[in-house]
Amino acid sequence: MRRGQAFEVFRLLIAAVVAGAILMVLLNVLNIIKPPSTNPKDAVKTLIQSYIDTGGGNGQEVEFQQGEIIDVKGIAMSLGLSPESVCVNPTTTTFQNAIKSAGTNLCGESSMFECDRTNETITYKGTARRYKAKIFVYCGSKVCGSDNGISCGVTVLSR
Repeated sequence: MRRGQAFEVFRLLIAAVVAGAILMVLLNVLNIIKPPSTNPKDAVKTLIQSYIDTGGGNGQEVEFQQGEIIDVKGIAMSLGLSPESVCVNPTTTTFQNAIKSAGTNLCGESSMFECDRTNETITYKGTARRYKAKIFVYCGSKVCGSDNGISCGVTVLSR
């Protein structure tokens, strides 16, 4: 063994510890920076498009702006669907069972959201300029109560 080789191993060890510390700092910084939330209308459209053919459901975190209104019938028509095939917060057992495990339903449970089953709209009524919640869409047979194949229910859940 030549003289001075032990010092090289020690320098390598120091470099590895410093690199690990820098990596930890970078990972902490990246966890603080969150990607911007999705627009609620776009999220509803995307989720309906994903599940209208296959059935099933899922939620997506979104950020509501003060006074924002989601017109579910309008979204259905923009996707080429009949307005009756998409509904707001349906009371059918199929839909209610689907959301039980997904979170707390804010439609009707909270004064922050008004879910109008007549006009098929969801309105954010909260006082905060921005509010993060989860849009939940579930599609399946008779979700909206009709017998016309697959329909989709839309609601807002706590995140």
